[in-house]
Amino acid sequence: RLDDYGKLSHQSLDDLKVGARIESGEQKEDALDFTLWKKAKPGEIKWDSPWGEGRPGWHIECSVMAQVHLGDTIDIHAGGTDLQFPHHENEIAQSEAHNDKTFANYWMHNGFVNINNEKMSKSLGNFILVHDIIKEIDPDVLRFFMVGAHYRNPINYDLELVQAANRGLERIRNSYQSLVDRSQHAVLEEDETEQHIERINEILNDFETSMDDDFNTANAMTAWYDLNKLANKYLLENTTSTKTINRFKEVYEIFSEVLGVPLVGKQQNELLDEEIEALIEERNEARKAKNFQRADEIRDALKEQNIILEDTAQGVRFRRG
Repeated sequence: RLDDYGKLSHQSLDDLKVGARIESGEQKEDALDFTLWKKAKPGEIKWDSPWGEGRPGWHIECSVMAQVHLGDTIDIHAGGTDLQFPHHENEIAQSEAHNDKTFANYWMHNGFVNINNEKMSKSLGNFILVHDIIKEIDPDVLRFFMVGAHYRNPINYDLELVQAANRGLERIRNSYQSLVDRSQHAVLEEDETEQHIERINEILNDFETSMDDDFNTANAMTAWYDLNKLANKYLLENTTSTKTINRFKEVYEIFSEVLGVPLVGKQQNELLDEEIEALIEERNEARKAKNFQRADEIRDALKEQNIILEDTAQGVRFRRG
């Protein structure tokens, strides 16, 4: 009886009725009706109900869970593109008929993951689990690879493409590190600063426009590459402005935070044993000189790197937390 049934998948009632049919033995009043309660079969899980023993239909389960835990109207409903019809369409129909309220304000349907240009599926035996992938591939690289495609589009998992993403991420990280290094030696040149900052801000605006357009991370990544190209060109100049360098760094960090891709890799961030031993020796000297503030600073800095110091009778030892 809902006039707008089919609105999510953009199918009209008339078109749906043409393709629908009632199977022999079904007790539907309308070909488009779907099951809310299934009669129990021998050995199946079941509950008592006014209509006899049975269990909920697939669609009603999700509507009930959503209403109980999230309320009559939820903000964002997500799922695979294959669930758009009939599952999500039926969730809308039963929830809005029951509550007389909008079921979900926004729908986000993600595309499939393909493996070497074939749809990933258990039946084909070509599926890969994330916890297996990250044994071989840095999770940051995997994320960087995946945000390179719009979430509604299919994504092809291919090692060559992942390696290309790895190279792209390395270029961005290397440029960011160069900006950090240069920021310590930059000079202020007001006359040439504004034109560079204006271009940086234009790229930031492109990035924000892309993300506002249904989380278009593919275009957002293009903006990040544009920023990286501009930064590399600027870093070749003999003198640079502190203000410009800092603005580059700020925007790199915005992109990193929004897309969830760290600008410093775990390997870059991990102290070598020799570096730790040198800091322990410095801490020992500071304690001998009764410079306890410096000794505590070193201990706390190591703790932030998950390096735990242990004072023993044989001296200070460390372990990785």
